[in-house]
Formats: sequence, C-alpha cells, structure tokens
Amino acid sequence: HHLYALNLARDAIRESRAAVIVEGYMDAIAANQAGFANTVASMGTSLTIQQAQALTSAGANNIIIALDADAAGAAATRRGLDVLRETGAYEPGTTVDVRGLVRHEDRLTTNIGIAELPAGEDPDSLIRSNPTRWLTLTEKPTPMADFAFRWAGQEHDLTTHTGRKATMRELLPIVSEIGDVVVRSHYFERLATLSGVPS
Repeated sequence: HHLYALNLARDAIRESRAAVIVEGYMDAIAANQAGFANTVASMGTSLTIQQAQALTSAGANNIIIALDADAAGAAATRRGLDVLRETGAYEPGTTVDVRGLVRHEDRLTTNIGIAELPAGEDPDSLIRSNPTRWLTLTEKPTPMADFAFRWAGQEHDLTTHTGRKATMRELLPIVSEIGDVVVRSHYFERLATLSGVPS
C-alpha cells in the first residue's frame, strides 16, 4: 500500500506536479541524495492501485516510470502503466462514430511516461554515473502510447490477422484516451497503418 520515500517526496511532487517511480529503496535513496526529490519506490513489487492513488493524492499529474532496463523491468513497467491508467484522472469527452452517432469517451488527463534506461543500468547506477542523463530521461520520458506501440509490435506477429487483431485490442483503448485531438489523430493513423486498414 505504501511507496518508499513518499514522505520525503510529497512536497517536491506537489510543487512540480510530477513523480518518478523507481523499483527499490536504493534507487530512491540515490535519487534523493542527488537532488531528485520527487522520486519514490514501489519496493520491488508491481505498482499497486493503492500506491498509484497515493501519488495522485500527493498532487502528481505527471507520472514517470523508471524501472530497471531488463525483461523484468519491462514487464513491471507494462503492469504499472495499466494500474496508472486505471487510477489516473479523466475528463469527459465525446466523439462521433462512423454512423454519425455521438459517443461518450473519457480522456486521460494524467500524463504517463517511461524513462527508458540504457541497457545494463538501473536508476541507482545511472544517477551516480550520469545524473544529467537521468534528468533528461525523466524530464523527457517516452510517451506511454509510443512505448505501447513498441511492446505490442514485439509481442504479436503483425503479419497475421490474429496478431494484428490482438495488437489493435491492446492499443485502441490507450489511443482513445489521449486528450489532445492532434496527438490522438496521429496515433490513430499509426493504428491504421499497423492494422492495414485505410484511415
């Protein structure tokens, strides 16, 4: 239920409206010692709904996941994104479907990004060896949709109908929630290209 170092990070999160999630307490300690005070740790477990809600309650509107650059870290990042989407803030929106009917679609207003660490690095080692690189990765994280497109493309065989269908099933909800209409349109075009269906 708890995030390590949230008691230390709360003021910085409230001030910056941003929170960085790392995996272990040593990562959070290194970040705080280097002056990155808005960093908390999920303590090696998958991010839970209660932990994500704690970040929202602390005032975080921008949440960056910065987990280890290995297979376990990538899997945990994917699970964390699902949790953050579930607990994020939404605003009501509408869209017109192909039949001209107006549909209600909520738009995610919590910005979720991924700080993709170099291979072989974890937050602790990167912060100690190259704090400037860490700052760049956390201030300009990979957008959630870009990360989702890449993982879906790696996980499914896009040369088959079944693979494309599974990919669309994963990506469509993420793209539909994007608040900015121009950005959303861009990702819908990418979906159309991926699926082989004309936009």
